[in-house]
Amino acid sequence: MGKTVLTIALMALALISCNRGPVYEHYITFEDGIWDRFTTLDFDISIEKAGQPYDIIMVLEYAISFPEDKIPFHIIMTTAGGEERINEYHPRIRSHKGMLYGEVSDGKAVQEVMLRRSHSFTEAGRATINVECFYPRSPIEGIYKLGIVVRESEIE
Repeated sequence: MGKTVLTIALMALALISCNRGPVYEHYITFEDGIWDRFTTLDFDISIEKAGQPYDIIMVLEYAISFPEDKIPFHIIMTTAGGEERINEYHPRIRSHKGMLYGEVSDGKAVQEVMLRRSHSFTEAGRATINVECFYPRSPIEGIYKLGIVVRESEIE
């Protein structure tokens, strides 16, 4: 009886640890798939554990008819300690052969773009991520949703 309870408890613990949900998840939806080029998106993230490695992911939902193979972004991350990290990303949404990346359904594709893998914040508190699309045309037609997801890293 004792071994059975211990086995069940260990299995439950393993299941819980494998199915950790995101620490943060927020999406911004664009009405009719139109994003004004000069509108920046701000995401406020509460970081509770300094030193914990996190994966920071951008989730992008776009029309399969989007005319380009890449979508250019500036991402500015400001930590609770005031440190600012600025990166430029050009996630490829289509292969050189025209195949779409991500999951496709109903004329749209959803793709996860890893912004930072195993990133450790030096201080707990509020971090912000600012996203700006610098696609050369305005308005940007064909982007339906953009989100930021923060998960505890699998690799520690």
